[in-house]
Amino acid sequence: MKIGIDASPLGNKQRTGIGRCLHRILQVWSSLDTDDEIYLISHTGVSVDFKLPKNWHIIEYKLYTSHFAWHQVLYFYLPRIIKKYKLDIFWGTNYTLPFFLGKTKGLLTIYDLAIYKFPGIGAKSTQKKMDRFMPPSVKRANGIITISKATLEDIVEFFKVPETKIFVNYIGGFSVEKKYFRGNNNVNKKLIFSEPFCLFIGTIEPRKNLITLIEAFELYKEKNCSEVKLILAGKKGWNCSDIYMKVSES
Repeated sequence: MKIGIDASPLGNKQRTGIGRCLHRILQVWSSLDTDDEIYLISHTGVSVDFKLPKNWHIIEYKLYTSHFAWHQVLYFYLPRIIKKYKLDIFWGTNYTLPFFLGKTKGLLTIYDLAIYKFPGIGAKSTQKKMDRFMPPSVKRANGIITISKATLEDIVEFFKVPETKIFVNYIGGFSVEKKYFRGNNNVNKKLIFSEPFCLFIGTIEPRKNLITLIEAFELYKEKNCSEVKLILAGKKGWNCSDIYMKVSES
């Protein structure tokens, strides 16, 4: 079987949530003994830190112009690649599927629908992309994977999809040895606290509800005599000035 995978979330070594999730899935998948031909397809490059088996292939392509990037990807480039390599299945790992699949089966992953449930918590460009490309992707998908029962219910509500079409696959974890952190100078320079601390890791942006987290932690500190610190770790996202202001005032 020939399986194509949207590997664009792997284009940056500093991966965010979706990129990390996809990287871990592929890392485990690559260790399995299978005769399937796997095609990692991306216009942003493919960065992985594990060895790809011989039956795994990287297909990279460049956009004609930076304008209307997702129109080019979904209308033009991906359909051509799917047809050229005669893929049996294409996995849309990041909310979207190509507009033309032909006889190829489409599998779509939707992690959450927060941007639909809470309008305004995401960047306008992301909202426009979702509004334009996700509804037809959901309609074309032969199967949909999501990471929680709550999101399954949201998909049914917003897109009127039969529940039998959706599969819940919880995100797994992986162990990290403590000695990795103790011996990592970059980590040690940042974590200068000798006291216990609570750690948040993720992009600093409104949709992570960090202002509420800070306020809740302040209430905890008021009611408990504790030396515990709150540490927010992650790269700057969009519209995050209010979060940084809240941190400075806390």
